[in-house]
Order: sequence, then structure tokens, then C-alpha cells
Amino acid sequence: MSAYQRTKGANAERELVNLLKEKLPEYEWQRLAPLQTSNKKIPDVGADGFPFHIEVKKGKATIQSALKQAKENAALATSDAALLIPIAITRKDHEKWIVSMDLNDWIDLFILSTERRNKAAKK
Repeated sequence: MSAYQRTKGANAERELVNLLKEKLPEYEWQRLAPLQTSNKKIPDVGADGFPFHIEVKKGKATIQSALKQAKENAALATSDAALLIPIAITRKDHEKWIVSMDLNDWIDLFILSTERRNKAAKK
């Protein structure tokens, strides 16, 4: 990977961290990518208690390749990161950020959300 690509990736991660800090201030967002080693795969961006393994891509990378990398890294992760749901957060230049995930993971989240909403409505 070239120095330009590393810088571009780091800038995208910082941009996303700043956006998440603004929109979800209850979490302490940070770039985690600098902590990653060949033995230890961790999300590019994360926060304690946030249940997703985030792969960040900006530019020409495809959603499918980013999600594949998130799944592979989550599967190789050590510690609590292995319990995270893999997602890709991608953005082409001059466009909005997009979140992508496996349909089965989305269905599981939808069911969980519906169950919680139904329990809350019964109270």
C-alpha cells in the first residue's frame, strides 16, 4: 500500500470519527487502525460498547470488497472484537457515507429491535 493510500485511509477514518462523535456523542470514538497488527485484526474505527466491527473505505473501493474485509478481519479478531458484527462504512468522493452489512446480521438486528420495542410497548 502506498503512502498516499495510507494517508487517504487515515483521513477517511478521521472524518468518520468526527462525524460519529457529533452524531453519537455518548460513545468515545477513535481510530483503531493504527493499533492493528498482522496478528491482531481490529476495527478501523470504534468505541467501547459499540457492537460493530467497522471497515472504513473512501473512494473507488467497492462496498462488497469493504464488507468482505470487515468479515475477514472480524473472523480473525482476537479479544472482544471477535463478537462484533462486521459492517462497511464507505463513501465515494463528494457523496454521502453508506453503511453496509450482511442481510442475516440486519435481520437479527431487526428482530432484536422489534422484540425490544414490543416489550417497551407492553410496559
